[in-house]
Amino acid sequence: MSSNEIAFVEVNSRCDRVNLANFGPGRNQCPGFFPRQTDKGRAYHSAYFEMLGEQGYIGFLIWAMIHGISLARTEWLRRFYLKRDEAKTAWVPPLALALQQGHIVYALGALFIGIAYQPFVFMLLALQIGLDTYLTRLRRSDGDAPIFAQARNAEAAA
Repeated sequence: MSSNEIAFVEVNSRCDRVNLANFGPGRNQCPGFFPRQTDKGRAYHSAYFEMLGEQGYIGFLIWAMIHGISLARTEWLRRFYLKRDEAKTAWVPPLALALQQGHIVYALGALFIGIAYQPFVFMLLALQIGLDTYLTRLRRSDGDAPIFAQARNAEAAA
């Protein structure tokens, strides 16, 4: 295949994924300016288009929100424990940063490879959720209540 044919296949593949998300299987709304390569299979070249094609817009948004919330929560943990000067939680910011960097590398790599459903990503998400859950339990057992709980306790004392 020439480089032009590869580019046409790439554009057609992405167009097909968007069509599948918009109109369902079998309905082709692609513009006809690209020569079709119908005799060869097409692979996803982006996890984002993979999710869009397989799950539609709603599934893509849920998938993106899971990753976005996980990244945001890990950043919150890193910043929160970076401010504390406790020896028993000094391990938290480096671990949170490592998990975050792994997640960002995955998100950038997912632009170029269809890796939306890789077990590695599920393990990364599980580690981030587990870290958050463990630290939440640790804070509650140490008497560090969340902000809203502190406000309720102040109202009850008054």
